[in-house]
Amino acid sequence: MPDRTFDSDATHARFIKVADGLSPKLATDMRFIGPVAFPDRRDMGIFLFLARTVISQQISTHAAASIWGRFEALMAENGNDAFLLQPRNTEALRACGLSGNKVKTLIAIGDAMTGGHLSAETLDALPVPERCETLLSSGDTLLNYCIFPL
Repeated sequence: MPDRTFDSDATHARFIKVADGLSPKLATDMRFIGPVAFPDRRDMGIFLFLARTVISQQISTHAAASIWGRFEALMAENGNDAFLLQPRNTEALRACGLSGNKVKTLIAIGDAMTGGHLSAETLDALPVPERCETLLSSGDTLLNYCIFPL
């Protein structure tokens, strides 16, 4: 599996160098704030990573945490895998606080995974351009797997 570890310190230093040439105030503020940390989620696997990405999109951190907690409880009751993301579970997913569009996206992810079209092993073995092309053909949310480290 390729190493897709994000080096936040090196990236932060590179951003500050660029900001120095554009806006000294921006560079000063970036130095004050420090590097952005992305949690290491490799242990989540592709299913949980994508589910969490969908749930968290375009809502507050607090709302996302509440909905994720209800989703985790649903998984604990029904199985922690893509088989939960089936049309027969639409009402249960909606009861977690998910919008209709998020439920549709999660069901599409579940279909892709259970159909064998979305596997971490297969995706990680692809060169980055092919991985991105595969994920783009599956929808914007799946592209996050290519952009953000698991």
